Amino acid sequence: MEKEYTIHHNVIDEVHSKFDIECRNINMYNFKKNPLMRSIVQNCSKDSGSKQYKFIYNNYNEIFNKIDFNIIKKFDSIGGYDYDDLIIGLNPKVFSYIREAIIFCKFYLEPNNINKINNLLIIGCGYGLEACIIYNICNVLDIKINNIDCIDMPSVAKLQNSYFEAVGMSNICKSYSPDEYNKIPDVVYSNCCLAELSCDINYDYYSRFCSKSKGFYIVWGLWAANIPKYYEDFIVKGNHHDLINDGLENKNTNAIIFKYK
Repeated sequence: MEKEYTIHHNVIDEVHSKFDIECRNINMYNFKKNPLMRSIVQNCSKDSGSKQYKFIYNNYNEIFNKIDFNIIKKFDSIGGYDYDDLIIGLNPKVFSYIREAIIFCKFYLEPNNINKINNLLIIGCGYGLEACIIYNICNVLDIKINNIDCIDMPSVAKLQNSYFEAVGMSNICKSYSPDEYNKIPDVVYSNCCLAELSCDINYDYYSRFCSKSKGFYIVWGLWAANIPKYYEDFIVKGNHHDLINDGLENKNTNAIIFKYK
């Protein structure tokens, strides 16, 4: 199977390595203000967050009204705030995560009649907030997740575990470095992470996790790299593709790749 594909940004590995080094000594009280954290993870402006908020409120109002925002605020309270950017007391990135979690549930889990996941693997979940929001939104929609595993760079995985402990989610969520993780997940989820990795790492993750799982759901950043041939049969077109790119200047910024056995 052909492993190689075109990568458009060769500096990504270097940036991620610097981020992993910085996460070794990161402060849990204000890590969101770290420049690399802001560019890699907290990369959502107030304007973009407001658009996500309005999208959720206008299109999924029933779900919006069921969300316990006190829990979401607890999740968002770790790592500090930029008070000038808050939307109903939350960082803009929160609404990006909520929107993406709703799309994951409504366009992938529900159509495939997935109402219980024993083990969800998330490849690259920032500092941990994304995993907690996915769990919460699935719970709102009566989709049971028993365990969420995350894999990331070693120091980032350590930060994620500290975060899960701080928000009381360590009984559900746990992070590992890639070398530590040897489970076969039920479902693999990755949101704009895989396209930023090398060809070798991507093929390793495909071989070890995605190809052996019951299904996978991947948002692939076309700005970073072309889609590998081993995923080409699973590219989604139509409404789902349009929805994931809604509000972006380039309507082909992201691609959706998914499969369920």
